[in-house]
Order: sequence, then structure tokens, then C-alpha cells
Amino acid sequence: MRKVALIAASLAAALTLSACDTARNAVEAAKPKTSAQAVWEARALFDAGPLNAAAAYARLPACASDGQAKAPCAKPEVVGQLSKAATAALAAFDAAEATVRANPQTDADLALAGTVNAVQAVKTILDTYGIK
Repeated sequence: MRKVALIAASLAAALTLSACDTARNAVEAAKPKTSAQAVWEARALFDAGPLNAAAAYARLPACASDGQAKAPCAKPEVVGQLSKAATAALAAFDAAEATVRANPQTDADLALAGTVNAVQAVKTILDTYGIK
């Protein structure tokens, strides 16, 4: 929940003063009301960002082993790394979703704790190879 609150606070700070009331209302409406909402929002952000970038990279034609393929192309070893990391992240999100469904009072940060390293692994691979 703290991460979501930080994002919401950053969004609010970026808005102009003339729209303060409207902005405050929008930020308040965007904050997750439950741990389950926080988990689903985090999953949606992962799906739309890093997972989407990894999938787009994997759809590129494979790079030739002799280095003669025209860019852009996907290196098979990078696709393999991304696939493993994304699978781990998705499993972590599935576990977080199962946790908040079974125990709705679970703190969102606690439920999402297992996803942090898995998501970071995907982001690190994307950053290392300059995949956007």
C-alpha cells in the first residue's frame, strides 16, 4: 500500500494548483481501498509494463547465431531469461492474489512482498539489454 500511496502522492504533486480539488478527488479515488485491489493494481501495472515489454521482445525474429540478422531481433538466451523471470513473477502474483482472497485483511505490502524480487529480476533483464 505504501508504494501505491507514493505513486498517488507523486501524481498529486505533479498536478497544477488550479486543479487541486479535482486532483485530490482523482487521487483519492485511485487509491486502492483493499489489499486485494492493491495486488490487482500491481499485477496490472506489471502486465502493462515489464511483462508487455518482455513479450514484445520475444515476438521479434530470432537473432542469427552468426550475428548477421538485421536489428531488431531477439537473442534466444535473453528470451529464455525473460521467460523464466516472467514465469516466476506471475507465480508470485498468483500467490499474492491467493493470499488476499483467502485472507482479505492481509496487509497489501505483506501480500506483495514475494513479488518484489521477481518483478525486479524482469526489470533488470530488460534494463541490461536495453529492452523497452
